[in-house]
Amino acid sequence: MAEPLTITASIFSITVPALQAIQHLLNDVQSIKDAPETIQDLKDHLHQVTLAVSSFQTIEAGEWESLGSNITDGVESTIRLCTAACDRFGADLKRWTSRSHGGDFSFLDRAKVGFVKQGQIKSMQGQLQTCQIAINRVVSTATFFHSIRHARMTSDIKGMISAQQGEITSAFQTTDTQLAEVAEMIKTLNMSDIQNPEIERARQLEEEQRALHVSRKLLDEVLTKLQKNSMLRASAERQDHSTQVTFKGENTGVQIGVNNGGFTFGGK
Repeated sequence: MAEPLTITASIFSITVPALQAIQHLLNDVQSIKDAPETIQDLKDHLHQVTLAVSSFQTIEAGEWESLGSNITDGVESTIRLCTAACDRFGADLKRWTSRSHGGDFSFLDRAKVGFVKQGQIKSMQGQLQTCQIAINRVVSTATFFHSIRHARMTSDIKGMISAQQGEITSAFQTTDTQLAEVAEMIKTLNMSDIQNPEIERARQLEEEQRALHVSRKLLDEVLTKLQKNSMLRASAERQDHSTQVTFKGENTGVQIGVNNGGFTFGGK
């Protein structure tokens, strides 16, 4: 396991380019006047994923260490995929709007983006949502570990752990649903005679599928870490409450003979 500060530096080194790529795409999207609804929706997803990636700054070095290398590796893979997706989609958007100038949509470009490329835009939205969900769960878990690091395993803490597990399970279900939908769309495209416009669509779907698999693996690591943390805390709590026998009045030295002071169960 790398040093905490090294981990933080590594995460920082990829979040900065990611935020730049997201912002660059957001600027391009915002420059389009009277954009179709799908483009407006894309803006919202870009804003949300910006907040998610930025939230990594709230995680301290020690918290990254507590999450473990499997989670940090998954985070890095997730961010890199998000960055690459924004770069590629930005290039696609410029090509789709090549007839438009000054933010004004030409008739043909509006038709292309509003209808022909609608599937690819929605797939990009799906990738951004996948990234956002996974990141939010990592940040939430890191924050939770930090908040309970010195707390005893009370019923309230158990309830909080259960709530965290429920949120991760919900994220799992969302990811699995998206995976099934994307797999079905890819299957449909593969069964058809793919033309040039559909090749782009197939590529976008395959990228979304890859991002979903990475996200699912990351969520699995987060859930595993949460469960292990819960078991370790419960085990430590049981050891703290293990029964000890002491003699009243004299708890030191070798106790020999008849004790008239009585026994006390529990710690001194």
